[in-house]
Amino acid sequence: MIRAHTQKDREPWWFAISLLVLSLLSWGALARQEPAGDTSILPRWHGVWTGSLQNLPLRPDPPQVEVILEVGVGDDADDDCLIWRSTYSEGGEQRQVKDYRLCRKDDGRFVLDEQNGIVLELSVFGDVIYSAFQYGERTLVVRHAIDGRSMTEEIFFAHPERDALDQVQPLTGRGLQLIRFVKTKESVD
Repeated sequence: MIRAHTQKDREPWWFAISLLVLSLLSWGALARQEPAGDTSILPRWHGVWTGSLQNLPLRPDPPQVEVILEVGVGDDADDDCLIWRSTYSEGGEQRQVKDYRLCRKDDGRFVLDEQNGIVLELSVFGDVIYSAFQYGERTLVVRHAIDGRSMTEEIFFAHPERDALDQVQPLTGRGLQLIRFVKTKESVD
């Protein structure tokens, strides 16, 4: 004889399945959440990167400029900003330090704060960061790209050929500053 199942017979089974599905969904959502604080800001970029600067077109006997780029969490681990510090040296002697901060804004945008009143907008596309700005007659496009433990920084300089505000204005490339970095440490001390 076939017995018909009542609602009462199905309740424990449906309840157990519902709990299992709810638990799996909750666990999946928690697993996808980014860690809190500055460690969640572009984590693959964190570390100490070293490289050599090259200006193109090459000049005869250019100086050898070594660059150390430090990217990571600063003193305040919850201020939505990272250290972005470049140290330039020639012949083992430190020549310049650019102590910037890369910050994530409330709306998800990124900016580079040069800490001197200049704040540049950044565009982040996966493992590539772009910024573009004008300085006097020059237009500069900066590109940082990482590939595993390698990073390339390119700064392209261009000048307008003529004044033409109401039409396409060609720009003439005047130079490229290139740094090829290798990650030497996983974090900034």
